[in-house]
Amino acid sequence: MKNISKEQDGLVNLFLDCLVDLSKEELNELIKFGEVFKKEIKPILKKISNIDSAYGTPIEYEIFIPLDYKYYPKIGDLIEKAKYEKKVFSYDKQLISFVGRKYQLTPGRTYRIKLFPIIKKQTGEEKLNFLKNQKAILLNEQGLTVVYDFTNNLFPRDKIVISFGEEERLLKDVDGCDMVPFIYQSFGGGFKFGLIPFDSDLTDQYLLCICKLPIS
Repeated sequence: MKNISKEQDGLVNLFLDCLVDLSKEELNELIKFGEVFKKEIKPILKKISNIDSAYGTPIEYEIFIPLDYKYYPKIGDLIEKAKYEKKVFSYDKQLISFVGRKYQLTPGRTYRIKLFPIIKKQTGEEKLNFLKNQKAILLNEQGLTVVYDFTNNLFPRDKIVISFGEEERLLKDVDGCDMVPFIYQSFGGGFKFGLIPFDSDLTDQYLLCICKLPIS
């Protein structure tokens, strides 16, 4: 038998506990389809291992970026659109001047959106590391445009959703402090766009995570 770590041994014991209640016939079926079982169980174990106790079960859905989707040159253009549609009631004037995104979602591709509820206080660095472990695309203020254009009906009401960027691209306020953009939707449907300090306690709010899906 291979030498296994203490952690692997603990996992083996968990599996043994699961197998105790299976009949002989059921166990034989598992043995018969051993390779299929391994193929199916590995991604499940990987997904579970990526769960962080600081975050709850995310709201998940997929979005398709149309081929003719027009990006906003700057976040201020999105705010002007929302004002025109009478869907915005408040915005941070510092936010509208930010221009120059490092990354844009690719038209014609599908992406998975995850809105993670934050259930434990985390530093800004810890939130960023969590997103990197999820292999998230860090869109900064561009994330707000994605939420507004594609997720209106699925957006949690009376909560803010924050959209992180790369560390070297964090937005800064007039005093040079690192800031993170957010979007908020009231129960009445109106939106607020703003900035919040990088290390703010955002317990009971949401973290935006956008991931690529394989091209089929």
